[in-house]
Amino acid sequence: MNEDITEFKTLELIETAIKSRSVDPGEFLSTYAEVHAFIIGIYAGLTEWKGIDSELMKNLDVAKEPHYAYGGYIVGTAGRIIIILIVGSAMI
Repeated sequence: MNEDITEFKTLELIETAIKSRSVDPGEFLSTYAEVHAFIIGIYAGLTEWKGIDSELMKNLDVAKEPHYAYGGYIVGTAGRIIIILIVGSAMI
């Protein structure tokens, strides 16, 4: 019986901690949509040569947070350039 009460109190404490934890919506990558849009942008930067594909921009998270997709595109493009330079210099 005491184990049940202890387990209940532990679960109650965990639930209280989760509810009291607040995420500042102004923080960088603080929501799922922001993270998803940023990762899609990185993918586009690594794979697309002509900018972000219009099909990727139709994604709901990207449409909601397009600036994160554009930022991710810049990061992905920089990564692609670095990879090309490293591979190119290794071939010389």
